[in-house]
Amino acid sequence: MLAIELATIVGAIVIPVFHEQRKSLAPSEIFSVGLNFIGIVGFSIAAAVFVLAPFLMNTIAGGFSQETRVMAAFLLRILSLSIFFTLISLFLSNVLNLHGYFALPALQRMFLYAGTLTFLFFIGRSYGITAAAFGFVVGLGLFVIVQMIVVLKNVTYSFTFDPMHPVIKSMVILAAPLIFNSLLNQFSVLIEKRIVSGFEPGSLSALDFAFKLSAFFINFLVIGINTVLFPTLSESFASGNHQRISSIFDMLTKGLAAIIVPTTMAFILLGKPLVHLVFERGSFDAHSTLLTSKALSFYAIGLAGQACVASLPRFYQAFRKNTSLLKMGSVAIVFNVGAMLLLSHLFGFIGVAGATSLTATVFSLILFFNLRSTVRIDIWDISKICVATVGFSVVVFYAYTYLNALALLSGLGEKLFELAVPLLLGGIVYLVLCTLMKLEIVRVMVEQTMELVTKRA
Repeated sequence: MLAIELATIVGAIVIPVFHEQRKSLAPSEIFSVGLNFIGIVGFSIAAAVFVLAPFLMNTIAGGFSQETRVMAAFLLRILSLSIFFTLISLFLSNVLNLHGYFALPALQRMFLYAGTLTFLFFIGRSYGITAAAFGFVVGLGLFVIVQMIVVLKNVTYSFTFDPMHPVIKSMVILAAPLIFNSLLNQFSVLIEKRIVSGFEPGSLSALDFAFKLSAFFINFLVIGINTVLFPTLSESFASGNHQRISSIFDMLTKGLAAIIVPTTMAFILLGKPLVHLVFERGSFDAHSTLLTSKALSFYAIGLAGQACVASLPRFYQAFRKNTSLLKMGSVAIVFNVGAMLLLSHLFGFIGVAGATSLTATVFSLILFFNLRSTVRIDIWDISKICVATVGFSVVVFYAYTYLNALALLSGLGEKLFELAVPLLLGGIVYLVLCTLMKLEIVRVMVEQTMELVTKRA
C-alpha cells in the first residue's frame, strides 16, 4: 500500500517538473537530479521499513501468533526493496512516456509474474512463499534495468545531487500537498473499515469485491488514458497552448462519458448475474452474491464521478494547482467521512458504497466548476450520450429478462451467454442511436478500435 501511494505521487510530479525545468536546464541534468533524488528517498524509506519491520508487524498484526509475525516481518524485509525499485521504475516510466515510449512501461506486470513464477518453479518447494517474495523483487529489479537501458539511449546520467537544486525544489513543492492528501485519504479508509466492521458478517468482503469490480474497469480505462494524455497536457501548459488543453479536455470528457454512462447502467441492471458469474464459488455463496451485487449497484451510481476524479486532477497537476487540489481533496475526504456515518446509519453497509459514489460525484462537479474558466464542456453531446444510454438500458433489461425467464440456463457457458447477448444487443442499439444523433466522439472511437483490430489481425 505504501509503495502504491508513493508511486502515485511520483507519477503526478515527474512530467510537470520536466516540462517546467527544461526551459532553463538540459534534459540530462533534470533526469539525473530527479533520478538521484527519487532514488535517495526510495532507498531511505526502504531502509526504514527494513529496520522497523518487526515493530510494524507487532503493531499491525498484534492478534496473530508470534511465529506468524516473525514470518511476516521477514517477508516485509525482503519486499522493502520493492519500494525503492517501484519509485525508480515509475520515474523511468514517466521519462519514457515523455520520449514517446508507452509499450515498455506497460510490461512491468509481465516481469513481476515472470520473476515470481520462475523462483517458485525452481526453489518454491524448499522456500515456499519466501521464493515468491524474492522472485517479485528480482523481477521488478530486472524491469528497472531494462527501463534504464532504454532511457539512456535518449539522455545521459551523472550523479548530480544538490538539496537546493531547482529540480528538487520543484518536486518537493508539487509533492507536499499530494502527500498530505494521501495521509488524509488513508485516515478515511480506516474510518470506513471501522464503520463496516459493525455490520453483519460478509459486509466488508461484499464492499471489497464490489469496489474491486468497479475499480478494475476504472483503472483499465482511466490509467491508460492518463498515461497517453498527461505528457501532452503538461507540454501544452508549458507552451501556453490553452486551445489544445481545451481540446484535450473536451475529448476526454466526451470519451469517458461515451463509455462510462452505459457501463454504469450495465452494472446496475446486470450486477447480480455478473457477480454470480465472476465470484460465486466455494465459500462465496448466493448470500455473498446478493450482498456484493447490492454494493456494486451503489458503487456504479458514482462510476462517472470516480472516472472524473481519477482524470481531472491531471489538469490541476499540469496547471501547477496542487495546492487548490489539496484544499478540494481535503474537503472531499471530510465530506466522505460524514456521508459514510450518515448513510451507513440509514441504509446499512451499502451506505458506505453510496457515500463513496456521492463523494466522487460531488468532488468531480467541484473539479469541473473550478476548471470552467480554462476549458469548455460540451453539455449537448453528453446529453445525446445519455439519450442513447436510455435505449441501451431498455434493450439490455428486456433481453436479459426474457433470457432469464426461459430458465434453461444453468452452466457457466450458458450464464455467460445470458450476459453477453443483452450487452451485445444493447451495444448495437447504443451505437445506432449515437450514429443517428451524429456523435463524433463515438464515431472516432469506433474507427480507431476497428483500425487497431485490423492492424493486429
